[in-house]
Amino acid sequence: PWYNLGLVYKHMKSWSRSLECNQRAVSLNASDEAAWWNLGIAATALGVWEEARRAWATYGISFPPGDGPLELDLGLTPIRLNPKTSAEVVWCDRIDPARALIRNIPFPTSGHRYGDLVLHDGAPNGYRQLGESEVPVFDELELLEASPFATYEIVVEAANKEDREALTLRAEEFELPI
Repeated sequence: PWYNLGLVYKHMKSWSRSLECNQRAVSLNASDEAAWWNLGIAATALGVWEEARRAWATYGISFPPGDGPLELDLGLTPIRLNPKTSAEVVWCDRIDPARALIRNIPFPTSGHRYGDLVLHDGAPNGYRQLGESEVPVFDELELLEASPFATYEIVVEAANKEDREALTLRAEEFELPI
């Protein structure tokens, strides 16, 4: 029951309550992997790094010792932004089990930007191809930190291949992602 209540609070984004319920769940059943995972998500959302590290380590994730947030390189991961409304899947650099940095340029209507730090769930909700491998898609839970970038959408009509190449070179010159 404590795990289930923690899950309800996770879906409500009531991170303090989710943390408390999952702490109670793991105190009653230390082998409850799902409760440890959700404890890690809640602690990460709240920035309670000591508890997040304890949860991820107990779950079985290896990482270097230290304090503060984890800064891992868990590779490219597809994240579904706004999963309950206008879902859009973008590629992200996963920096710990529940956080990722957006590396695509999302649609402006998503309310997200290149470089945003998002909190994501750990339950796969579909798969995407990355090279020769299928990788799980995770649903965004919350925007943790907005990037300083803005997102714009433009429509450019290029008369020929040379015009397109010139535009691409100009964007690269100003370090604009394209």
